[in-house]
Amino acid sequence: METGGIIISTIAISVLVVFLTRRGYARLDDIQRRDEQGLHLAEEKFGSFDLLGKVAYQGGLPDHPYAVYMRLGVKGDQYILFDDDGYCAEIPMSKCNEQDFFIVKQKSQSRFKSFVLFGPFAPMIFKDKFRHIISVNYTDINGEENNVVLEADGISSFEFIKEKMCNLFSRFKSIKNKNAATA
Repeated sequence: METGGIIISTIAISVLVVFLTRRGYARLDDIQRRDEQGLHLAEEKFGSFDLLGKVAYQGGLPDHPYAVYMRLGVKGDQYILFDDDGYCAEIPMSKCNEQDFFIVKQKSQSRFKSFVLFGPFAPMIFKDKFRHIISVNYTDINGEENNVVLEADGISSFEFIKEKMCNLFSRFKSIKNKNAATA
């Protein structure tokens, strides 16, 4: 009698695992479809461009006041920000005044309650969090100074975006200064 109960519970657990796995794959397919849709919409609007990476947009565009994940790209002399829903924004480098790249460390709040619950494993579970912030100071369409604040996913994407943005910005500024000197 016990063997039959074990077999039934094993089958039930197997069915549950298959169901959850299929549901996870369906959600992953939906995310990939939305990513491709957003990329396709941006390519329709801007043509071909260099994609720098996915960032968390924290604010700074007058017509897009809420935080959302976006992609950052570069086309010619402008930065391009776009999301999966079709919103696209561009910031010409001629309007950019300054770029800042910095890392903020958030201390974990693992004081007494976590030590009581997790004992000596608390420092391994509750680690400090690092946020990789990119800030672009620019003059917006209303003629006011504004900052676009972006957060990169990790240190590797932060360093890649930082290198590309610094190179493009310094190249653009040197061309602009050279043209101003010859005029």
